[in-house]
Order: sequence, then C-alpha cells, then structure tokens
Amino acid sequence: MKLAPESLLAFGFSEIEALVYCCVLEAGPITGYRVAQSIGKAAANTYQAIASLSQKGGLIVDDGNTRLVRAVSPAELMTTLARRFEANRRKAEIALSRLPIAKADERVYQLQTAEQTFARAREMIGGAKRVVLADLFPDPARYLAGDLAAAAKRGVAVAAILYGKDQEMPGAIVVRSTNFDVVKAGWPGQHLGLVVDAGEHLQALFDRPCKALHQAIWSNSPFLSCIEHSHFVAEMISQRIGAAGVATADPIATKLARLSLTRLKPRGLTDLIKTHSTRRKD
Repeated sequence: MKLAPESLLAFGFSEIEALVYCCVLEAGPITGYRVAQSIGKAAANTYQAIASLSQKGGLIVDDGNTRLVRAVSPAELMTTLARRFEANRRKAEIALSRLPIAKADERVYQLQTAEQTFARAREMIGGAKRVVLADLFPDPARYLAGDLAAAAKRGVAVAAILYGKDQEMPGAIVVRSTNFDVVKAGWPGQHLGLVVDAGEHLQALFDRPCKALHQAIWSNSPFLSCIEHSHFVAEMISQRIGAAGVATADPIATKLARLSLTRLKPRGLTDLIKTHSTRRKD
C-alpha cells in the first residue's frame, strides 16, 4: 500500500489523509477507530482526516449510529478532483488577469526543470504573431509538433531544423539537419532552440531521454533575439544549400531567405529600433 498513498500527495492530500483513503478503500465500510488502529495514527487526527476527506469527496459516511466510512472509487475521486482543480484554475486565472503585470525586462533567465522549459516553449509558440524559428532534436520536435502546426495553421511562418529523418511538421518549412550523425555521437543530450517574432528566444539542453534538464535560458531581449533570429535563418539556409544535390536556387532556401529580419520586420526588430531611436532623441 506504500506507493498508493504517496501518489495522492501531489493532489494536495496530507500524509494522513492519503493513508486514511487507501485504508478505507481496501477495507470497505469501517469505523474511524479501526482506521486509526490500521494506519497507526492517533484517533483524533484520524477523525479529522476523515472529515476532511468527506469534504474533498473521497469518503462517504454512514448516517446511522455506527458512523461507518466508505471510500468512493478512485475514478470518482479523480473526476471530482479534476473538476475542482479546473474550477479553481479558472477563478485564479480571472483574478490574476486583473493584476498589473510588470514591464518586461531584457535579462537572461535560467529555467529550472524540463516541465517548465516545455511550458515556456508552448507559451512562446502560442503567442507568436509573425514567425517561429526552431532547432529541434527528435523528442522536443515530437513534444512541440502540435503547437507548431497550430501556429502555422493560423498564419505564422514556421521554419524548423529537424534531426529525426522521418519526422514531419505540417505547414512548416523543414530543414533536415546535415549534422545529425555527428551530433548524435557527441552531443550530451537533446537540444531545443526557439526564436519567436525575433522578440524572445529559448535555448535548452535535456538529457538523452529528454526527461531531465541540463540547462535552459530564456530572454525577451529584442537585441539578443534578433541576433538569434539571424543566426537561425543563416544556419537553416546553410544546411539546406549544403545538403547533397541541393542547388543555391533551391525554393526552400528562397523561402528561408524571406524570413530574414530586414524582409520580415518582426516585432523584435521594430521594438529594438523604436527603443534605441527614442533613447537617441532623449
């Protein structure tokens, strides 16, 4: 029974609540006193946990003199918790949206986990207006494929260097990396590179299973993001033209050239020009 109670802690259950629920689930209708004996906890604390679990929808209590308690099924409990979480999420989202947001800065920030990094990548892609450039090893490409396809579908220009030979990305300009064998042999993990509207960029290195994060940085500095944008476009054109049998007049290379800063004039470039033009006047 050890792993089952631990799995409930992530849902906001206290240790004793998790123990009580699992005990009652296994034992069937049972008194609070017997539950306390079974889990080795004080009766007062056990009764308090039973009351709390009843409020959370995890236990139901017999209305008779015996006051037997019974656990709802795990499926019913998970459904109740999911609905409550979603309702609370909506309330929090509304409340937080009313708070003033501090003006964005141009610092470089370290991200701490793989989950946080992919969440930031999806947020960036979801907010893209003009262009998304990506450099994606196989697993990051799979994780973000749906988000990138959705961006392309709403009219955002999407271009990506992909390292998986059979991977596709509907609506995107795809460049197959010419360096995959070298990278696969010597690179210490899986890479994710992303530039959105030349206004923010993300670089991340995960372990090979793509579960743990080695390092990731994010910045919405227009200057740094414009530099990253230019590097991405140049690298994509170079790899496309450098591929065997591809001529300099290749139509994909031509499409990539249209994504240059001077031709596309994305948000990051206009913000950079505006900021420093204003400073010159001051």
